[in-house]
Amino acid sequence: MQLAESQRWIHRVNTSALVLLLISGTLHNLPELRSSIFGGYDGWVADFHIWTGILFISFPALMLARTKGALLRILRARIFKDPAWHWRRMHLILTICACSIQGTAGVMLLLDIYVPLNITLADALFLVHRTGAWYFALSLPLHLWMARKAITRVLRKWAA
Repeated sequence: MQLAESQRWIHRVNTSALVLLLISGTLHNLPELRSSIFGGYDGWVADFHIWTGILFISFPALMLARTKGALLRILRARIFKDPAWHWRRMHLILTICACSIQGTAGVMLLLDIYVPLNITLADALFLVHRTGAWYFALSLPLHLWMARKAITRVLRKWAA
């Protein structure tokens, strides 16, 4: 698999997983909405959220291992070598930070099933996890707006 294709696959998989995580997290946290749609099934929604989160965390790591660090070198060049602060650089930095924080908080909340956390720490992790979800939910429309020319170009290519 080419390097550019690996980057596209990371973007496709993580964007799709992010949308599914936002939907399943919303359904998990709003039991009235979930029960009106599914008639309950919180265990199923929670399991789906956990497995999608595992995909969200592991897929970029798998692609980094598959490309033997070449993706990491490209990412480092895009973030540190470019002197100008522009949309792509800011987007990469914020996305990496938010994904890392979300992934860490999610894993720690998952481990709470096996090793009970202090209630204050668990509440703080929920706050961090929900704040990250709000960040992603609000930044997704901005991301689509900034990428509108590329999206239009791809859609026209598909239509041709």
